[in-house]
Amino acid sequence: MLTRKTKMTKIKSIRLKNYCGYRDITFDFTSNGNNDGTINPLAMFIGCNGIGKSTVLHAIELLSSASRFKNRDTSLNFRKLTYDPDYDPDKQEYDIAMDGLKRNKDGKIIIDNSRVEDGKIVTETIEVQSDTSMEDGDVKLRTLDPNYLPDKMKNLYEMEISGIFSTDQGDKEVILTTRGVQKDELSENLGSTCFHYFIDADNPSNMNRFQIPEGMEKRFVDLAETIYGYKCEVGKPVDNLDKKNGELKFYTDVILTKPWGDRVHFKRMSDGEKKIATVIRHLCDPEYMGEFDIVLMDNAVMHVYAKRHRQMLKKIMDTFPDKQFIMTTHSSVLIDSLPSKYIYDVEEYKIKEAEKMGVKLVYPDSQSKTFKPSFQMMSENVDQFAVK
Repeated sequence: MLTRKTKMTKIKSIRLKNYCGYRDITFDFTSNGNNDGTINPLAMFIGCNGIGKSTVLHAIELLSSASRFKNRDTSLNFRKLTYDPDYDPDKQEYDIAMDGLKRNKDGKIIIDNSRVEDGKIVTETIEVQSDTSMEDGDVKLRTLDPNYLPDKMKNLYEMEISGIFSTDQGDKEVILTTRGVQKDELSENLGSTCFHYFIDADNPSNMNRFQIPEGMEKRFVDLAETIYGYKCEVGKPVDNLDKKNGELKFYTDVILTKPWGDRVHFKRMSDGEKKIATVIRHLCDPEYMGEFDIVLMDNAVMHVYAKRHRQMLKKIMDTFPDKQFIMTTHSSVLIDSLPSKYIYDVEEYKIKEAEKMGVKLVYPDSQSKTFKPSFQMMSENVDQFAVK
């Protein structure tokens, strides 16, 4: 039996500011229809391709393993994650178009940084010293790296990912910016370097072998028979060649028996069947599932027959009631059946963000008068999915 090293850790909220395709959006995993402030066991991100679903998972991954970026120059790595309204692969510079930029009477370019602090209006302008240009009457800042912005403007335009985590020792905050780790209360207080488990079934290296430790075979078969819908067995255990793990044995094959009698072993399965086995194998890994409370799953049911999507998710939630699952999906079956408090429609968040910032929405001309975002077309979710 493995001894757990990390303390209980779940994520309460995450803020993405100037990060990838996000200008400034916060996802709250406690208040999305849950009035008592507890953390929901499931957060399902939905939306069209390229909307930023996987981006959220990778941001959580960065925050919950932020210690690996300490004492390192991360400007080159994180610069590529900085928001840019024009994702042109040939562009060598970042054009940061800033509201409020103008020339003063001396011809210098300034930005209006007026704001409200402690209920009082603070009037301030910031002079942009260099790397500026005029294009079609609009002032833009050109820079190879947002890190070179004037100090007072860094907080406005640099990339920032921040999250609040709930732990046994209270709430802990982690902040990452273009300049690196600004705060990491997780690793500093809890003595670990990672607080999540990312299950990636699409990684080709994960499909080359099947292996679950002895003692996990019943859990694997239980999950597999629900998800595949076929009779499942795992063969005989084999001795572990890695002596440092002692006498632990592993199962290295899984056999599916189809209703018409065909038996299919792991190495002869279709790619889709192998990927399902890979997901279940990861869920049966005691070293990780026993260690971490945050489980990230991208395209969670992508390779599963649509009629089994609900059964798969319910089985996972019932098997791991103490975990916090954060997933992405395109499954209309799950979208229509999950309670609304578990659904995070990224398109809805981005449209509201754009409207708040006064950004004009752009749609194809043929749809400009009739187009409705997907979240407006969705019928009211029926609470028929029993996730407690």
